[in-house]
Amino acid sequence: MLLFFLAACEPVADTADTDSAESAEAPAVDWLAPAEGADVLPEVDCSLVVTDFTFVDLAKHTEGGASGFLRVRVDGVDAGDFDSTTFTLGALDTGAHTLSAQLYYEDGDAIEAADGRLCDEEEEGCAPVTASVAVTVVVTAGG
Repeated sequence: MLLFFLAACEPVADTADTDSAESAEAPAVDWLAPAEGADVLPEVDCSLVVTDFTFVDLAKHTEGGASGFLRVRVDGVDAGDFDSTTFTLGALDTGAHTLSAQLYYEDGDAIEAADGRLCDEEEEGCAPVTASVAVTVVVTAGG
């Protein structure tokens, strides 16, 4: 009888936590437009491909969750936060620029990934989920 009791009290692995960061697919971001090396006008229509990520309404930030927003920078300077993969950047100066996009959780923490998986905040060896594209702003005749 004692043997039965010990076997019945054996701890069982908890398999209910399937939403952990270790099992989550890493989100990804990539530029669709403008293309790498493109000549663009000072007002640039932008489009990105974002996978394994849910955008939130920027006016309703809440803590946690694998969702958030996209922060865009021009030459390392913040150009805006977006809750969509399509937007327009305006009034860029003539010349070469680097446009970069980075994914953030809705609480403002940068999303990081490694080896195709989402990382925990304290984890080492992870990198921000970003994409960059180099463009050249040109002014057309009469513009």
